[in-house]
Amino acid sequence: MSDPMIYVNGNMVSKSDAKISVFDEGVTHGWAVYEGIRVYEGKILELDAHLNRLYASAKGAGIVIPIDHAEFRRAVLETVVTNDYRNCHIAPWIGYGELGGAPSVVIRIVERSSKMGEPATAMVSSVRRAAPDSIPAQIKTNSRLDLMLAKIEASIAGVDYAIMLDHIGYVAEASLANIMIVKNGVTLTPYPINALEGVTRNLILRLLPMSGYKAFEDNITLHDLWTCDEAFVCGTGAEIRPILTIDGRTIGESETGPVTEKVIQLYTDYIITHGEEVDYS
Repeated sequence: MSDPMIYVNGNMVSKSDAKISVFDEGVTHGWAVYEGIRVYEGKILELDAHLNRLYASAKGAGIVIPIDHAEFRRAVLETVVTNDYRNCHIAPWIGYGELGGAPSVVIRIVERSSKMGEPATAMVSSVRRAAPDSIPAQIKTNSRLDLMLAKIEASIAGVDYAIMLDHIGYVAEASLANIMIVKNGVTLTPYPINALEGVTRNLILRLLPMSGYKAFEDNITLHDLWTCDEAFVCGTGAEIRPILTIDGRTIGESETGPVTEKVIQLYTDYIITHGEEVDYS
């Protein structure tokens, strides 16, 4: 497979030639923000929602993106078309730049097949999510060491996801994904205080009530987590995957539950009906 073409500061270059300064504050201190965007069968999903969050993250992190929303949108689509990828993950990244210099704008892209609906396992991590009065969870920043430490812990334990608690002890989010549980037919997800307000999470919260299902934000305890009927992670990168065990405890019937199946169906249908067709011509 040939190297993908990467957008770097206004130019399309091969992966092997994609370079920024090693003195960029995004490299030296993690002073950077990023996004994750998916394309399924030539349809890009929620592009504007992702870009809106990217600009909000940059503003919160004190980074000025040197191109406007419309130009960034064109750059993302150009990256997809240049590589002729029909199923892929796109990762815009903005580094603060060298002190006194201009920010770095990079758009990475990789081909990726779907893992939608694949069962997964999880554990409760000993690593707590950073408190909101320390690092606001709504800034999707490159410096996410707490999430990485939790991810390492999950890898060592041989499970797919680490579920992180907040500084009080409520469930916050999974490692690089939001988490939702189902109890008595009601879908619950943590408030977006210690968790990133995920684009996929928000979409699910909109789609479920439109189909007659109850879905709310709420405080979720460990007891709620261990005794729920269903659990699943969701995110642009994670997609939607049922969690069958948490800390070795079986969740529900240890199979994809009916509400999770409905969520997968709604999300898949939404991609077909609302995904933006990429013009590859």
